[in-house]
Amino acid sequence: MASTPSAARSTEARSFRSPVTIRAPRLTSFCAAGDWAWRAGYSYGEQPIAASEVLFNILAPGVIEQHLTFGFSKLVKGTQEISLAITRALSKSVTGPNPLEVPGLQSIELKMDQWDFELSWSFGIRK
Repeated sequence: MASTPSAARSTEARSFRSPVTIRAPRLTSFCAAGDWAWRAGYSYGEQPIAASEVLFNILAPGVIEQHLTFGFSKLVKGTQEISLAITRALSKSVTGPNPLEVPGLQSIELKMDQWDFELSWSFGIRK
């Protein structure tokens, strides 16, 4: 499961009807005081890029293995909602040989470290 801001903000959790909703592995939504929904999540995935394939992934170094997500929604004006989500993709790197060079002379390191912030305002929410 990739934990992104849009994963933290789900249409099911916006209904504000159930006190606790388990959406997917390691993602929890908790509704408190009727107008608030709080979400938190953790995602872990095995390294998708092998060290032998770093050259092919230079343009899109998706090497992150762990994501932490936190968010909330607040129902306002009856049918509108404001939401905030924050995702932290923990730093990870992969190092491997450059297959276009003489073996052992050059290596490539892919590193990724990411923060995501999302703020949204929704209209027409049904209670």
